[in-house]
Amino acid sequence: MPNSTSAASMVVEWTSSNQDLGKTDYYLLNKRIAILCILLQSAGHLYFMTLPTCQGYIHWSRTQFALIYNIPPFADSQRDPCSLYSMLRPNKRSIRTEKGRQLRPSLEQRYALAAAFAKGVLSLLSPGRVHKALNNRNVMFFYETDSIEAVDFHRPRFLDFGAARREQPSERTIDVRSLEPPLRLRQHPELRQGTHRRFERRYDIYSAGIILFEIGMW
Repeated sequence: MPNSTSAASMVVEWTSSNQDLGKTDYYLLNKRIAILCILLQSAGHLYFMTLPTCQGYIHWSRTQFALIYNIPPFADSQRDPCSLYSMLRPNKRSIRTEKGRQLRPSLEQRYALAAAFAKGVLSLLSPGRVHKALNNRNVMFFYETDSIEAVDFHRPRFLDFGAARREQPSERTIDVRSLEPPLRLRQHPELRQGTHRRFERRYDIYSAGIILFEIGMW
């Protein structure tokens, strides 16, 4: 899974893939990252409000990239964003080092968050793309400028696009199954059984449904 850091007016997301990728998959990964950055330059527009605006990427090593995003205009550039995962109540499967101060948003805030999240998933899937790694670890919130405590639940942002691709039969598929709890527990059961199978849009919808359930039960 990638990790993110913020610096001044940008967010840098590190994403890496299997070091054992063959030559064909290696070139395909490079191509997909480049296309992804071009597409995310349209983010922040009315229909893509929950997607981060990408400025470009750095090819750090053979299978490691740094995606560079602008922080939203409303965000405090001096404070790091926080994930939905970090704010939910911990359980026995939680990664303790990623758990921060748990917040209890109001029903109105949770409704607004669920609506924004659902619209974001729709804006991602409608152009014929799949995310492949939706989970509460890559739903991010920013602190509002001039606000001491407030996290803006109305304007979440999605990250972790390293495995995203077009949903077309001609697109080569790469195994992105994960044993890490945040992603594995939100993947469709078909992805967690047997050998690698081709990712389908309905798997993203399943993951989105799990996240919406978590928001509702928060």
